[in-house]
Amino acid sequence: MNFAKILITLIAFQLLSAASFAQNASHIQLTKRQCDSLKKEIDIMVANDQKYRWMLTYGETDPQKLKEIRAMDEQSKAVRMQQARANKVGISQAKKDSLSRLQSEIDSVNFSKMSGIIYKYGVPECLEAYKVSLFFIHCSDLISDDFLSLLKQEVKDKHYPGLEYATIYDDVQTYRKLPELYYVSEYYNTTTKTSASKVPLDLAATNKARKEIGLKRLKK
Repeated sequence: MNFAKILITLIAFQLLSAASFAQNASHIQLTKRQCDSLKKEIDIMVANDQKYRWMLTYGETDPQKLKEIRAMDEQSKAVRMQQARANKVGISQAKKDSLSRLQSEIDSVNFSKMSGIIYKYGVPECLEAYKVSLFFIHCSDLISDDFLSLLKQEVKDKHYPGLEYATIYDDVQTYRKLPELYYVSEYYNTTTKTSASKVPLDLAATNKARKEIGLKRLKK
């Protein structure tokens, strides 16, 4: 079966609820042929994931100028990012809106493909974890509680790293304007010129949740 036919089946499975999946699922082992096909398709998806993202991040569409910006130190990149976000430098807001729509379309397709794979097979062991996560961290608005439960079960079954799940979960919380739970992401502070995680609102609850998925405890 070629990848296109596999994909049709996978997206159909994505329409099922995670509860239904949990009742019938086993972690299906893919054949080498299936793995090779998926890897090729996912490499294309990874490339598309960045197609317009850096342009939007730094407000620049010229490849050479974008390369120079990305080579700058962290402080300079953070300042450039803030200036671009505030429309003080770089491309116009209209251009950013156009690129954002194009990137959002790519993100939605990538999300559908990867979530469909997981609904059907679980997280395939032949895929690198960061490539699986990549398509979810930009789609917090598409991730349901059922899908988060499915990913968490994959962590408990040792098919998916706890750190990857925690990052996705906290991204969804942030999108929903709710507090983080795991506090695994670091944020660059342009004033102190350092990166650090936020301080947990409830350290005991955070450490209990981190322990559940195999992460180290946080100290005060």
